[in-house]
Amino acid sequence: ILAFGALIWSLSGGDEVAEEPAAKRQVATASVAELMGGSAGVSAVAEIKSVSEAKITTEMGGRIARVSATLGARVGAGQVLAEVENASQRAAVLQAEGIYEASKASLSKIQGGTREEQLAVLEAGYESAKGSVVNTLLTAYASVDGAVKDTADQMFSGIELGQVQFTVLTSNQQRENELESRRAALSPVLLRQASASKSISTSANLNAELDTVEKEVRDARTFIDVLIAALNDAIPSDTTDAGDIAAFKAAASAARSSLTGTLSAITGARAGLETSKKGLEQGVTGAQSQDFAAAEASVKQAQGAYNGALASLEKTIIRSPISGTLNNFTVKLGDIVSPSQQVAIVSNNNALEAVFYVSENDRSKIVVGQKIALGEEMATVTRVAPALDPVTRRIEVRAGLAATSKLTNGETVRVVLEGSTTPQNSKGPLAI
Repeated sequence: ILAFGALIWSLSGGDEVAEEPAAKRQVATASVAELMGGSAGVSAVAEIKSVSEAKITTEMGGRIARVSATLGARVGAGQVLAEVENASQRAAVLQAEGIYEASKASLSKIQGGTREEQLAVLEAGYESAKGSVVNTLLTAYASVDGAVKDTADQMFSGIELGQVQFTVLTSNQQRENELESRRAALSPVLLRQASASKSISTSANLNAELDTVEKEVRDARTFIDVLIAALNDAIPSDTTDAGDIAAFKAAASAARSSLTGTLSAITGARAGLETSKKGLEQGVTGAQSQDFAAAEASVKQAQGAYNGALASLEKTIIRSPISGTLNNFTVKLGDIVSPSQQVAIVSNNNALEAVFYVSENDRSKIVVGQKIALGEEMATVTRVAPALDPVTRRIEVRAGLAATSKLTNGETVRVVLEGSTTPQNSKGPLAI
């Protein structure tokens, strides 16, 4: 055994085998798409939107008196969806229309001369105008009384005792003091109007009463404006919760709209009275050149008042500005709405586009007319913003969809630009 071991040692020479130095290990980086056979394309999340969409808001607050559409219905441009209570506005339009027609008739009579039967008509028109003024004044008295006593006074205490106090808790003490002062100042106005409503007639000095009432209505509207501002600063409490505050705001907005309509009616009544009086005077004394000019000016003035009344009425009518589908419709009959409240969304669901945002570096990879993949569908880039959005620091891109697209308005999808390859499952070893 010793001899055999010595033989083996002698044959190996006893030298150690030198090891070769190990090569340095290297690490290379690559994207998953490149390692799996794809290209590094642009990918983003897009929101599907209608090319034409309108968010409809109210122009005037009040109670919804009529609803003419339903959610999901197809509507046309200009179609009435709903109406805010507008009896006073419609009355103002009717009155302004009558004044406008009377002024045109007066001009025609001046131009053609006055006969006895025409003079009788002028006298009857003047008496009718005075009757309209009396009705307008009575309506104004009621409007002020309703705005102050029926609407505002439920938020005050101590009025009868002369110690007016705003009962809603508010964070603005200065505005609260102003509000209480203005309410106290309206007490003699209400007493004067209550007395005048019992004695007013066509034989009274109507022009002077119109001037007085117009100022009183403006004071009442200013009081309501301060009340609305105070309610905006209101703080819910044990006696007045958030629901009560919201109801007070809605009632105050409706009262303000009523007072505004009253001011328009006063303007129209004054114009009608002056026109009919001037026409009667011209019928009696005969027309001169300046009379023709005055009559023509009265026609224009009456037409302006009529157009203003129509505009005021139109603000109570909620219309669709475009044709499309009612994707959102939140009002019901009897609801109280506030000015500028969104009540509906009308969209053209058959004309959709994808809206997404890319970085500044990816901007050079996108051109108008380029195809992009939206899941299983394709779209075409139609618009690329020329600059970064100042807030998001991203670039907006829009792509149009085919009319046969199955995507839904409001849906979000993944966008892949044409040229990118969707990664496939690897059949070989994975590399990192």
